[in-house]
Amino acid sequence: MEDMEEIAKLTRPFSRSVKIVLEDGGRYFVQKAILYNASQYFVKALEGSFIESTEQVLKLPGCDSATFDVFFFWLCKGNLPTTLQVIGGLGYQDRDVSTMRARRSEDCEKQKLIVRTWCFGDACLLPVLQDVAMRALCASSKACPITDEVLCLAVQTMPRDSALWRLCFDKFAVFFYHARDLMSEEWKDEIGQIPGALKELTERLIPDDGIPISSRLVSLGNGEDKDYFVDG
Repeated sequence: MEDMEEIAKLTRPFSRSVKIVLEDGGRYFVQKAILYNASQYFVKALEGSFIESTEQVLKLPGCDSATFDVFFFWLCKGNLPTTLQVIGGLGYQDRDVSTMRARRSEDCEKQKLIVRTWCFGDACLLPVLQDVAMRALCASSKACPITDEVLCLAVQTMPRDSALWRLCFDKFAVFFYHARDLMSEEWKDEIGQIPGALKELTERLIPDDGIPISSRLVSLGNGEDKDYFVDG
């Protein structure tokens, strides 16, 4: 009987629910055991001074509700929601311009959510989630080009040596090269305001290694997903 009481005492903390408070005001209640199994980040967070709190609250700064939804879906299913798949391709060949723009905007928002998911994985020590998100971003970039909005989000969130930064600039460089003649000067100026953008684009589009630009664009556009993986 004493052994059973000891086991109950040890497992009781894991059966409790944790209140998750997000940056946008979102509130979630998640079983502590689920978070313990997710990563060492949550283990340390739940074993810190927070664990003594009666209310059992864990704040996740920088994470919004949409990102946490994707994280929890991945935690339960092992992949990302199919709703994050972009339309791209033929989806933009709609005669209705307003519909085409709406679809393009929707795809851009999906890509930004994938970027935020990757960043969440980086902050919470979840390399597998990062690679799942990276695979999704690589796939979506083939259907829908990485635009300056997505690029700006990556630059604002992650350092220059991150895989996310590298992928976004690789894919954006291809988009920029092919669309440069269609871009307004105002649009180009906006791109120039993104920290590091001109330097990164110059390195990719005006290289000094003698490789023809056509070959370089193919290399940038068709890089393997695993080239950008964190977990290998």
